[in-house]
Amino acid sequence: MHSKKRKRKPSRKRPINVVVWLWALLFVNVVAGFAFSPLTAVRKVRVVGLPNDDIARFTTELQRIQDTPMMRLNRTWVVDRLGNNAEIDRAEFLPNIFGRAFVRIFTKKPVARIGATSMCLDVFGSQFKCSRKVEGLPIIDPPPRALSTSLTLCGSWQSGQTAQLCQFLSAQVPNVAWSLAVSARGIISLRADSGTEVVLGSFDRWPKKVEKLKSLLAERPDLLQSVRQLNLMSPEAPVFVRG
Repeated sequence: MHSKKRKRKPSRKRPINVVVWLWALLFVNVVAGFAFSPLTAVRKVRVVGLPNDDIARFTTELQRIQDTPMMRLNRTWVVDRLGNNAEIDRAEFLPNIFGRAFVRIFTKKPVARIGATSMCLDVFGSQFKCSRKVEGLPIIDPPPRALSTSLTLCGSWQSGQTAQLCQFLSAQVPNVAWSLAVSARGIISLRADSGTEVVLGSFDRWPKKVEKLKSLLAERPDLLQSVRQLNLMSPEAPVFVRG
């Protein structure tokens, strides 16, 4: 005998909870309406880290986004516009739905000053105009005709290594006001505020040469006052030239 097939009971369809959907749609509409409302436009901005000479430009850029609802703000565009200054490393723009925004500016760190100008080198060797008062940094004496009309160093020179050298020099021998010159042949010479010249030679092994200078000054604190020139082209065999 053939077994009788059982009939499947039709599944009951769950009724759609209309109330839940209506509340969800209402919530989305309220949030979207509020976010796109002019009430969320940026009206008050707190700025931290702004360079002194950039206030006028910043005010103009912030006026461009007034009356723009928060959801319609292109944050990438705003950050690019706010950071359009060679002295600024990067900028952060953080608005909220209450018409307020927080802007944090991160400026470049100067490691050397170029001659008697307001131009500086950052840690990567990039040149920028610094509006801050910087003291105690090595001063790079540019060779003749090395400064362009925009007061920047031109020509082929190792700006990255020069910046690293200046930063390392300030850390290792911080209590001396140094000036630094790089000749057309790539010969590096330092000059202390006492007038003593320290010849490092090429960029080859420059950390060893600066470390040797530090150790010599530790052994003889008056060294820079007692010699006219110190040659460290070979740090293992320093040469002293007395005046």
